[in-house]
Amino acid sequence: MPSMRTDLTLDHVALVVADLDRASKIYTRMGFNLSPRSSHKGSLQPDGPVEPWGTGNHCAMFTTGYLEILGITDKNRHSEHVQVLLDEYEGLHLIALGCTDAG
Repeated sequence: MPSMRTDLTLDHVALVVADLDRASKIYTRMGFNLSPRSSHKGSLQPDGPVEPWGTGNHCAMFTTGYLEILGITDKNRHSEHVQVLLDEYEGLHLIALGCTDAG
């Protein structure tokens, strides 16, 4: 079997926080240049309507990769998956890797 080499890179890490506004202020004070808040939305089922998910983020973009600060923005929307993470702990919940060849 031929050897396959794939270089892995760090695409982004995501911190899940209980208070997105507070976290964005803290990270800005620490010197991070954060993107404006982005609200997540999409279809919850194939061919379904696009709707708000009740979550949002701020990102700090780097030369390669980025830091995502993610939180609930509307508990009455579809944010249960994020609440489950917060019920465990607040902090790092995702490390996303990139690769040069997925084939």
